[in-house]
Amino acid sequence: MTTYWSLRSLIPKVAPGYISAGGKASGMYAVQLVDPKNPFLADVSSAQLGRWDIEDSSDLIHIDNNKKIKILIDSPDLQKNNKLGAIMVIFPLGKGRIAHFISHLYLQKSSNNESYTAAFILTNIIDEAIRETLGLTVSKIKIKKVKSSYKPSKKISIKIKRVITPSDTDTTKRS
Repeated sequence: MTTYWSLRSLIPKVAPGYISAGGKASGMYAVQLVDPKNPFLADVSSAQLGRWDIEDSSDLIHIDNNKKIKILIDSPDLQKNNKLGAIMVIFPLGKGRIAHFISHLYLQKSSNNESYTAAFILTNIIDEAIRETLGLTVSKIKIKKVKSSYKPSKKISIKIKRVITPSDTDTTKRS
């Protein structure tokens, strides 16, 4: 997974010819899902995404290889203003895929001002990587219900006698 800054540093070295920096942008832009059935976007809707916060001087995504790049999220407003509208793209590299975003995920808020939508996308990317690495498909995954007979019998209280501070553990001050 990469973000805007890597378009000028990392991407040209590890994946030349796929995407490149295509100018700068910043601001809030309405976004939409281009491929809502993609597993990276499971449980995410355009309405949830709302607007995408693009950091100051973020590099726009210029698509150099239309055959290999798949746009998952775009912004018609960004496209209209800058001629480039991709927000999230994926492309193959080696045995895996790279997911690239314009701007950082931690800045993104859903339409109701919660940060869960970006967390869903990140979790989906991790889930897919694990599934692909382990060769799992949904049909191979079996979930078993486990019954627990554990029931807490009494409350436990803990008293803190001493708080350890970083200076207590600093070994450079000891003789």
